[in-house]
Amino acid sequence: ATSSQQLARLAFGEAAQRFLDSRKVETAERTWITEAARMKPLRAFFIGTRPGRITVEDIRAYQAHRHAAQRHPRTINHEVKLLLHLLRRAKAPLLEVKMLSVPRTPVRMLTEEEKLHLFQTAATKPAWSVAYCAALLTANGSLRPSELRRILWQDVDTTERTILVRRSKSDAGVRVVPLNEEAWAAVCALRVRAKVFRTDASSNYMFHRLWPKVDGTKPMSSWRSAWRSLRKAAGLAGYRFYDLRHQCVTELQEGGVPEGVIRDLVGHVDPAMTRWYSHPRLESKRAAVKVLSV
Repeated sequence: ATSSQQLARLAFGEAAQRFLDSRKVETAERTWITEAARMKPLRAFFIGTRPGRITVEDIRAYQAHRHAAQRHPRTINHEVKLLLHLLRRAKAPLLEVKMLSVPRTPVRMLTEEEKLHLFQTAATKPAWSVAYCAALLTANGSLRPSELRRILWQDVDTTERTILVRRSKSDAGVRVVPLNEEAWAAVCALRVRAKVFRTDASSNYMFHRLWPKVDGTKPMSSWRSAWRSLRKAAGLAGYRFYDLRHQCVTELQEGGVPEGVIRDLVGHVDPAMTRWYSHPRLESKRAAVKVLSV
């Protein structure tokens, strides 16, 4: 293992590689892949520089460089946070770096017609089937993509029609998500697919790896390509998969579901986070102001 002192003295490229090697053992595969991608522009900018000699001014220059390359402030902040993690590992002097301001863009909420059109489009191509099923589970059960990828067949209760979420992004802990007809149909479709691939063992992943070969013992990394193709075909090119979770919370609130129930269902600890995810649609706002009419 490389000591902190040695790491600080190495050229940035080598220090970054050793840092990533250690992270591969410490963190989940998907997290490591993300960090490796974020490290690429850092390596290119700080090539030849020793981590121990990087200053606040250097990091500001990096932020300006990435901003000039039209990278989103959130992306730049993630990269800088990774850099600071590396510097802490190298026991470099503590740097007080100001992150870039990230503008909050309104999350688009689909109308009932748009939502129906999205799912009708998704059903037209077998290549979109996994993204379609994942979208149904998120839109109807608020399941995060990271949670979907971790679901094992043993987590699905066919009698109660529920999914057990064992690990979550938040500190909400284990939760049970009941499935409505749409979400249950997605699970059934995935079960049929698993039987075809012979990956329906209880210890296998529901969203299992398909490339470079089918492997039920490993989770799939993403359905991003299929989702992008699908949303474009539906005329919703800017609609993010994660927006379906916002859609779910909004529809639950518009339906009058108590906030405490919503929080338990979606895995929020802080009530403020549930309110952050709620984006009343125009129809609801229009109905609200009608109450004021004489």
